[in-house]
Amino acid sequence: MQPASFDNYALTYDDHFTNSVIGKAQRDIVQSYVEGSLYELKNVLEVNCGTGEDAVFIAGKVNSVVCTDASQKMIDVAKTKTAVLKNCSIFKTSIQELQEKVQGKFDIIFSNFGGLNCLSHEEIRKFSETCKYFLDDRGELVFVVMGRKCMWERLYFRMKGLKNESMRRKESKGVSTNINETEFLTYYYSPSEMETIFRRDFKTLFIKPVGIFIPPSYLEPFFARHRFLFSVCKLFDKMFRNMSFLSDYSDHYIIHFQKK
Repeated sequence: MQPASFDNYALTYDDHFTNSVIGKAQRDIVQSYVEGSLYELKNVLEVNCGTGEDAVFIAGKVNSVVCTDASQKMIDVAKTKTAVLKNCSIFKTSIQELQEKVQGKFDIIFSNFGGLNCLSHEEIRKFSETCKYFLDDRGELVFVVMGRKCMWERLYFRMKGLKNESMRRKESKGVSTNINETEFLTYYYSPSEMETIFRRDFKTLFIKPVGIFIPPSYLEPFFARHRFLFSVCKLFDKMFRNMSFLSDYSDHYIIHFQKK
């Protein structure tokens, strides 16, 4: 993926997702989970940090957070948000160049909302080796990934008569995605696929669904108008949040590893 793909999206990303009712609800789930792993002595590396929304949250709870993204314009927005945070550093670098651009050891490596879905299978495999390099002993990985069987997506596209679209996440070679008239490939991974890639050096601690009833962000216009229905979706999401077997059927899922 070229950084320009998200350069074109940087100035509208927060309006489109971060500040949307769906984006806020899904981020609340992730941050509630991540908070349990954060405390003052931790040093965190965030990859594909986007506009820095999670960086602000993490910086308030840890010793230090280093944030990276391949998009210069995403980095520019993130730097504005974190300008007053003395324990937050932000660098422009792709995941593939982390070892060249970032120094130090970390307790946690974090990636939110499909940042890793921009990587091919081979790139994720190489990233697993990068994670091992950067983590201290017993260090942890907390990733939020888009899986293959999102129930909302299958239902939505089938109702629109788009059968092929309803199954697009099953495509192993990547799916063409358009953001602000820029095309790039998105790769979807089931929890079992992620476990297989990271199995050599990491053990799985938890897998949890994010958005099993809360829908994908492209349904924001409908649910922004129907807040009561959305509140019901959030309630059901909370009720089923700890059922790991539903993870691949949600919009995203959290997968939490620890270094062996």
